[in-house]
Amino acid sequence: MERMLRGERRPAANKPWKQIVLESACACLFDVLGGGSTAARAKQLEMAVIRRWSRRYERFHTPEHFLLTRESVVGRMSDYIERLAGAVPIVLFETFVHYLPELDMEVKQTFHLVLQDETGQGGMAVHKLIVDESPEALELYARMTTVYFRALYGAMPSRIEAVSLLTGNVYEWRPYEAYWQASVDYLQVVKSMLAAPAGIAH
Repeated sequence: MERMLRGERRPAANKPWKQIVLESACACLFDVLGGGSTAARAKQLEMAVIRRWSRRYERFHTPEHFLLTRESVVGRMSDYIERLAGAVPIVLFETFVHYLPELDMEVKQTFHLVLQDETGQGGMAVHKLIVDESPEALELYARMTTVYFRALYGAMPSRIEAVSLLTGNVYEWRPYEAYWQASVDYLQVVKSMLAAPAGIAH
């Protein structure tokens, strides 16, 4: 839905460098966070980057851009992993296909990380790694996650977090009942836009 809202009907054959960064980071974190032992995660990350980081430097502006981007992103990943010390994921990079009665449609969504809310507020926290920090993408993510998670688990997440791999910015939402209802309304509008003939929706 996020790609369709941006007018991308199918994934691009030549992935932009930001998409390569996101996929590489997700692959590395999947290896590290799914590895069991939390004590050796720094070493696990180092090995995961060697094994899993894309070598498609030609998609970047220059080879130097590729190397500098990888270095800075791996540094942020290391900080993120340290912040999650001791946390055991409930869901780790898992894709769900679920019927949303509020939208009367089946929707696919991938959750990067779901874990017990580490802030001590109770409930579950949903984390997502991002490279797109546009307000539209962030709002769509937060609202879709609120509605989808409640449909899937019967309750809203206590916290939703988006972590930018490129800047280190962290965005956070704490859903509540009125926010859920507003999110349903928002997604119904998005659905109507996607269903509208080309050239009508703006």
